[in-house]
Amino acid sequence: MSTGKATTEHFLFGLAVLLAAGIRFLGLGNTPLSDAEATWALQAIDLARGSHVLIGPQPGYILLTAAGFFLWGASEFLARFWPALAGTALVLAPVLFRDRIGRNAALVLAFGLALEPSLVAASRQADGRILALTGLVFATGFWLKGSAGWAGAAGGFALLGGPTVWTGLIGAGLGWSAARVRRTRTATATELSDRGFPRSWRSLAGWGLGSVVIVGTLFWFAPTGLSGWANSLAAFLQGWGQPDRTALLVMFIAWVGLSPLFVLFGLTGVVKGLWRKDPVDFSLAWLWIILFLLFLVYPGREPADLAWSAVPLLGLGARQAVHLIPSAQNKAPVIGYTLLSAALAISACINLVGLTVVGQPGEEVLRWTGIFGSVILIAASFLLLTWGWSLGTAWTGARYGMIAVLVLYSLSTALSAAGLGARPDTEIWKAGNYPKNWMVNLKVLGDAAEWSSGRRDSLNLVISEFDSPSLRWALRNHFEQSFGPIVADAKPQAVITPEQKDAKLNLAVPYSGQMLVWSQAVQWAQLQPREWLHWLFFRELPGRTETVVTQPIIFWLRSDLFPGPAKSSAGR
Repeated sequence: MSTGKATTEHFLFGLAVLLAAGIRFLGLGNTPLSDAEATWALQAIDLARGSHVLIGPQPGYILLTAAGFFLWGASEFLARFWPALAGTALVLAPVLFRDRIGRNAALVLAFGLALEPSLVAASRQADGRILALTGLVFATGFWLKGSAGWAGAAGGFALLGGPTVWTGLIGAGLGWSAARVRRTRTATATELSDRGFPRSWRSLAGWGLGSVVIVGTLFWFAPTGLSGWANSLAAFLQGWGQPDRTALLVMFIAWVGLSPLFVLFGLTGVVKGLWRKDPVDFSLAWLWIILFLLFLVYPGREPADLAWSAVPLLGLGARQAVHLIPSAQNKAPVIGYTLLSAALAISACINLVGLTVVGQPGEEVLRWTGIFGSVILIAASFLLLTWGWSLGTAWTGARYGMIAVLVLYSLSTALSAAGLGARPDTEIWKAGNYPKNWMVNLKVLGDAAEWSSGRRDSLNLVISEFDSPSLRWALRNHFEQSFGPIVADAKPQAVITPEQKDAKLNLAVPYSGQMLVWSQAVQWAQLQPREWLHWLFFRELPGRTETVVTQPIIFWLRSDLFPGPAKSSAGR
């Protein structure tokens, strides 16, 4: 972009950034941290409080988040702040690639990066995945622009993003090798290698090392952060020996079912890139294929890891989308058929989704009639428009109508991936158990504390034989808590234990118990095809016990803290 006065291009990039920031920051702290997120957030809060912490394999996230906790206190918003900021910054990365992919394609890519569901989900999770991805994308862009120093700084930042960065580096290395073997590097890259390539590498390594040391130690406030960088490599290698974390079917549904617009354009670009061997498309196609396959075969894969392969696929899709800029002479019939085909397609989708809902007898026949009726009307109007104007006019309107429907669907899936839908507890992107009833359970604990002492944060609480990072995080500021087995003569005011058959506490004084459901985990591989279809549109899961596994706990309160007869067994 020019550095002079503001242009339309500046405005559109700014609009893309605002869109990305809105989706990523809106309600960022309204949903609880899952067990996977809370694991890293707890390390950050311990570090902020001055405790000696063995930093895990997410050093960049833990250190930056600890700084925020130290300055402003721990919260769900700050726990996800740095990933959201990195995900927003990623939208500006196409500026570095616009000379290669094209000015219009860079603008389209910016909006795609803002809305792609896996990128949105990764940007709202409390871990370093999106930090690594954003750092590596900027490092590549700066390197291709000839800024080796900035490339090294961004690359060093990426190395602190956690285990997924190693898969990304392997994929990028293999993709670059494939492009080099086919002699598809651009002239700019060749010229850069011809003038002072060793010097560029030295600058890259120096700035990269400086970035790792500065960020990885938080300006030497936490020197142990460097061990987390080594831990991320160890965690990546250990992941190859783990059982599959996510079924391949679930990965494919998350990819195709939640981002069909981006997949459609992206795969079109893959086919054309491999067939025509355009240098840019060919390189992006190979990069996507390698990254996609690597994350599919990696046993420790998670749906949010699709964000890595989404970037090159979006680049390919953006280069295809620019060819669809309206240029038809008969604009009125094109607009009319676009609206008609979109309305009929939406009607067919509504009836299709209605088949997943059990209704009155005979309703299924009406649904199928509506689906076939919509399809027939689309075909008939297409033929009439072809006869009255031209095949090109009809085809253009049909394409725009389909794209309009997919754009609306993509907006919906992006909002759902951000946790802004009606059922954030049933989103496929979340890793770990989700504390569905966290606010209700905290209210129960607060009520008990207020009943016994008049203050909602004064309960002496012991968590025994139940290790849940999300529970520890939720109770971080509310109660005096401790963990581990309880000695027989102890008299804590409250105890939390896992649910057990005939559960009771063998302590010196009686306790009253109440069973609560703390969290749930969805068994996505157990869903049937009709259940998948219903979930895609409503985010509702069937009531079968095979699909949702709950994590119940028993909250025990010392019986002498409130009026009533003493009990020693769990209430139901």
